[in-house]
Amino acid sequence: MKTTLKFRLCSTLSSCFAGVLSASVILSATALFAQEGGEPATPKKKPAGKGSSSVAPGEIWVDPARPTQAWDPEKGGPKTEPLRLRVVNFRQSNCRGGSEKERVAFGQRHQLGDVTSGSGNRWQSALDVDVDGNPQTGDWVRYIPFSLAEPLSPAVPQWTFDTVFHGGFSFQMSDRKPEDGGPTETYVNSNESVRPQQPANDWALHFLPSRGKPKAFRSYGAYLWKKENFTPPANREDVKVSLDEKSLLGLYTQRYWAGWDGIRFIVQDAGQFYCSEVLPNDPQSSPTGLWDLRTGTPPALKWGAWNPKNDSWDIAFDPQSKMESKTFNDVQAVGWYIFKEKFDSTTVACKWESFEAYATVHAPQRPSQLIQMKEIKTDGGNLWVAVAETPYDLWREVVRWSFNRGQWCLQPRPYAFDRDGDMGSMALADGTHTQAEPVTRVTIYDALAFLNAWSEREGREPVYYTEASFSRVSEYERIREAGKEISTDIVQKSKDTVYRSVIPSAHETDPDLRVRPTIYVKWDADGYRLPTPSEWSAAWGDAKPEPGEGKNKPVMAGKPNSAGLYDLGGNVWELVWAWGDKLDPDPAEITALGGGFEKGDKPAIGAGPDAPYRGASNVGFRAVRRATGGKAPQAGDKIASGIPVWKISAKDPTATPAPAKTEIALVKVPAGNYLAVFAKTPAPQEMSSFQMATTETRYRDWIAVYRWAVDHGYSFDHDGDMGSHDWKWFFNEHTPDEPVVKVGFHDAMVWCNALSEMQGKKPVFYTDEAKTKVYKECWRRRPTEYRNVDLVAHKGRKPNSAMSAEPLIYMAWDADGYRLPTQAEWQYAYAAGVPVTEGKEAGFPWGKDPAGAGEYGWTLVNSGLRTHPAGTKKANAFGLFDTVGNAIEFVVDSHIKGGDFQRNQTKNPIAECVPYIIHDHQRWLLARVGFLYDDHRAMRIQSLAEIELWAGVASNVTDPDIGFRVVTAPGNYPPQGIAADKPTDAVPLDLLRKKP
Repeated sequence: MKTTLKFRLCSTLSSCFAGVLSASVILSATALFAQEGGEPATPKKKPAGKGSSSVAPGEIWVDPARPTQAWDPEKGGPKTEPLRLRVVNFRQSNCRGGSEKERVAFGQRHQLGDVTSGSGNRWQSALDVDVDGNPQTGDWVRYIPFSLAEPLSPAVPQWTFDTVFHGGFSFQMSDRKPEDGGPTETYVNSNESVRPQQPANDWALHFLPSRGKPKAFRSYGAYLWKKENFTPPANREDVKVSLDEKSLLGLYTQRYWAGWDGIRFIVQDAGQFYCSEVLPNDPQSSPTGLWDLRTGTPPALKWGAWNPKNDSWDIAFDPQSKMESKTFNDVQAVGWYIFKEKFDSTTVACKWESFEAYATVHAPQRPSQLIQMKEIKTDGGNLWVAVAETPYDLWREVVRWSFNRGQWCLQPRPYAFDRDGDMGSMALADGTHTQAEPVTRVTIYDALAFLNAWSEREGREPVYYTEASFSRVSEYERIREAGKEISTDIVQKSKDTVYRSVIPSAHETDPDLRVRPTIYVKWDADGYRLPTPSEWSAAWGDAKPEPGEGKNKPVMAGKPNSAGLYDLGGNVWELVWAWGDKLDPDPAEITALGGGFEKGDKPAIGAGPDAPYRGASNVGFRAVRRATGGKAPQAGDKIASGIPVWKISAKDPTATPAPAKTEIALVKVPAGNYLAVFAKTPAPQEMSSFQMATTETRYRDWIAVYRWAVDHGYSFDHDGDMGSHDWKWFFNEHTPDEPVVKVGFHDAMVWCNALSEMQGKKPVFYTDEAKTKVYKECWRRRPTEYRNVDLVAHKGRKPNSAMSAEPLIYMAWDADGYRLPTQAEWQYAYAAGVPVTEGKEAGFPWGKDPAGAGEYGWTLVNSGLRTHPAGTKKANAFGLFDTVGNAIEFVVDSHIKGGDFQRNQTKNPIAECVPYIIHDHQRWLLARVGFLYDDHRAMRIQSLAEIELWAGVASNVTDPDIGFRVVTAPGNYPPQGIAADKPTDAVPLDLLRKKP
């Protein structure tokens, strides 16, 4: 039963200041106060300013709207078409999350400030509240105000995908005070799932009332995804969203579920909130180790009006509300509601990972919801052709969508791409680039998988399949009827032939995916595909070849032809489908038409660091589609005269010569002492001198060594980004002097070896214990998905489980080549001669004032939410730039939850380096804060034990704020003092050398 409460509101929030980043909107987190007996005041929000490049503690980050681009479809239209789309696709494991030591940085409604301190979360207190009906007791409400304005999710830092939700929490406690303690885990747990769910992150919401006084309480929570955060086009103003018999809502909880009375779904329709009946498939309690999927078809449920008070703790749904069937035709939000209505002292625990919503989206009828298309007449009938080559922005939008799969997603198999895609000719390191340039450096197979993903993204039928049967398994009915069935039964055992997995793997469970398949075309599907040569010729019309200036331009920068199509005669060459009804694996050649940005009329074969057959900086593609039931193009595939043609052979080499040598600027870090802590006992450590790169590895240097490496037998998993160009949807100019990011730990090791060999030095990393086989062929493992055998495992390794195919890598410590720094080396170099003191009140390399970080690094408060050219801030006393801010940096050893520094080490300490292994998932340490952090505490000079100030990431995960810098230090690590150990499949680096 709901209780009307009188209260006095207390707040511990910081005072706030108006501010805005160059690519953001900041809402002021003004403290709330109310008079005795009154209702809570609504916080006043200052309008976001313009031109400011800094923010202040206490502010809430809200992403700005995506700016309109030239290729975007026009709004509105006389007719609409119903599209069944996944409008909410939230998966916590795709958001790089925290741990118990990083709880505040990843807690709900994170405010900007000192994120590892208790001020980061927006929890508030209402005191002198009569919760239990006894005015003589001193009750307490601990809550995060319900808000549709301020996100409940922490948009920054480290929020990889564009996943924003709103809502609030309310814990109403009898005869309890703040000193007795309130909700416990209210943040993200990183990779804490149980087999066979791992690796997985989850949101925790716990309360153990036995702490302090075991008194009675009730509690409520709401999580909402607003229409403005739905997957486009569902988020647009001119689009209506409805929930019908083909719609589905679903929540996946895991590991802990105890004490709660149940879960209801939430729908906001035409401004009114509704809560469903308690879900029929809602388990009442699950001990550790279980997981549950809760689903519901909205018309099959009963619904009652719900009226949560905005900016308040009063969010309880009245269980006495009239419940009835509802039809939802103007959906403004969807989500779920958790509650404990019983007033007792039962412990509550909830961990959840995924929420998805499928709805019918009534969008303006247009040939594409994501790009303008023009109608062209061809011999096979009318054809819709994209006005531009596929821009990088569209590529990253669709690729992210294809990766971001929830636990019970209807998509039967994840998409896995070979190449990451570039902004035009950025791999030539030829100046500034933006996300409005055409995507390049992708294979023909990447393009086909992308077009299928785009089709599914818009609810259209894919065109490309791995069997001529074109079979597609309908997962919807099985999931709806067996809500608690997990995806390993639904997805992995299904036979679906849509082409999604670009990279074949011997470890795949599906034999059709162990080798590259034949790809069949379903011509009568209404999805996106490549044009045939004759179709492309029809689109050419009155276009003319336009030799470029040696560098591509943004799409649609020139003049269109008479049909309104841009860049047909230049910018980048465009792939076409020239194989009839099927593509046999690895054809001898592929065809590209139209010309590129070359200054002459001949293709610059392989512009960029790779052979053009595997993707080139001057090759992209354009999408076409027909209506459902379209016919196959007529045979012939003639190319009109005057159109430039490039037959790209599998044997074509790159025409861009690799540099003979690349020099990395190094600085000598002098010998000295540093403080390590063994079992909480401090001990001084002697640090030898070593050489460290003055900056993070710049994209310019990365791509130069990469170019040399691929010409000398090396291969990589990821090809690197030019700074943060893949971060969310933001549009910024990026330069090759920004740090390379979105490379994995293994990419960094292989690159270090290539740099060593390039300079005539002995490499450090090897694949055999005798250290005779240089690590050249980078281990590939993408994407990491629930219950899917990784599509690529290291050649020659047989995994002992789906998640443990990572190879063992051995290190030659006496080699004079390049490697990643150890944690001790990195921290010692960061301190730059400033004495280390125990405790967490230590100073910074620049002094006592944390605000001084702005002169030394790019962080959240001054970065504009992006990377910047390396070395543009002040260097520390050792001559090292960007040790704080810009990119986070890999280090080579870790003592988080696995190893520790050994007591008998007295010089150059390294951890035992059993990596952060959670269920066969390797996790590697990262050094300090990057451009997405506002964590002053993590910038302090610390001893080697204070691990909560260090972030971690799985070794095969890439992010737009993770890079690396190199060191060279031959002979710094003698065997003395390092514990003996036998490597296992769970220890990828042999840092545990045997004693002599």
